[in-house]
Amino acid sequence: MDLSKFLGQNVVVATTDGQKFEGVAAVYESAEDSDDGIPSLDIYHTKQFPNNPLTLTESEIISIEVN
Repeated sequence: MDLSKFLGQNVVVATTDGQKFEGVAAVYESAEDSDDGIPSLDIYHTKQFPNNPLTLTESEIISIEVN
């Protein structure tokens, strides 16, 4: 999954533990740049964490779509 294409967009993300998060995909970290070798996105302004970013790795994401 190419997470970088969602950068700067309002997204809805479904995770492997059954949660859904809606917010702005503000930061992308590639596999090469991450400590664990897994790409990730930082989602800002979610309902669950309005004042803090939520970092989701590619392995935690079931689906992601532009809202």
